[in-house]
Amino acid sequence: MALRYIFSIAQTTLVVRAVLSWFQTTGIGYQLYEVTCALTEPFVRPVRRTLEKFLPPSMQVRFDFSLIATMVLIELLRILFL
Repeated sequence: MALRYIFSIAQTTLVVRAVLSWFQTTGIGYQLYEVTCALTEPFVRPVRRTLEKFLPPSMQVRFDFSLIATMVLIELLRILFL
């Protein structure tokens, strides 16, 4: 049961990070973005490094697929363990 909540919190935090990245402002919005980055970056960074090996450089610059790939991995882990 607790594992289900951990997966949900992780996915929600990734979505919040993605949305806030579009609207980087000053004040509390920026602070919330920094907190979500600090919480999710340990999970996103390894995925980003792995994707960099397989995606051509032109794709890396246009769109960061690491958040989506991390969300897919979390969902696969949820299916496997729950």
